[in-house]
Amino acid sequence: MERTIQIDALNKPFKVEVKDAVKGQRNRSFSNATNCCGKVVKQKKFCSVCDGDVTGQDFQRKIVKIGKSEHLIDAQALKQVSDRIKGEDIIKVHTIVSELPDDVSDRMDSFVWITAGKKVNDYAELKELFTDVYGIGTAGFRGNEYEVVLMTGGDGRVRCVKLVEQSQIYDKPDNDVVGQYNEQIVAMEKDILGKKAIDKYDFSQFRDTRAEQEETMIENVVIHGIQPDVVETMKVVTQKSDEEELERLKALMN
Repeated sequence: MERTIQIDALNKPFKVEVKDAVKGQRNRSFSNATNCCGKVVKQKKFCSVCDGDVTGQDFQRKIVKIGKSEHLIDAQALKQVSDRIKGEDIIKVHTIVSELPDDVSDRMDSFVWITAGKKVNDYAELKELFTDVYGIGTAGFRGNEYEVVLMTGGDGRVRCVKLVEQSQIYDKPDNDVVGQYNEQIVAMEKDILGKKAIDKYDFSQFRDTRAEQEETMIENVVIHGIQPDVVETMKVVTQKSDEEELERLKALMN
């Protein structure tokens, strides 16, 4: 999708392409079946006032709520308004910062790739401009407006990171720690973790296999009549004393 990035500090637009960075979720849904024929349950549409039957061709008007009042508006006119807003979707960079505040990471949601469009030089210029600074702005995606951060990552590719609105973030948990711990036990635990730590980890190897596991289990139930195993919860290690816990940790160090 072609987008324009407007940088106020330069009073200059850049023509680029924007591509989703994350694919759609693979959530599965299962239709309800009727008790009589075992077929899909269908909902009948009818007017909430006169109980008159409603078909798809009847949807020529929409109910729009403005403040506390509801208004009827022509469906085609509402679509034109929506299309007009989408057509004005410009990534507007209004502020340049040298560093991002620490709490910004708490609001980072997802991001889109900024790629070269028809004007390749525009992308090359943007790539250099945001190597050492960050651009703060606003942008519309799928009918919602986001505060965004424009940046060039360590891989040299430009990203537009969407931030969740501050009012949509829960307050941070209370950081006051009232619990106590045995310093000798914690020191040994940290020693174990340090010895087991590796220098590098390849995050790209992860693959979500939940859908495949679910499909296999369903196939076993439906075709082979094999019921899924009961999931065993992790056994919690309990010790009667700190001395016994130290002995258990010493065994893990070997």
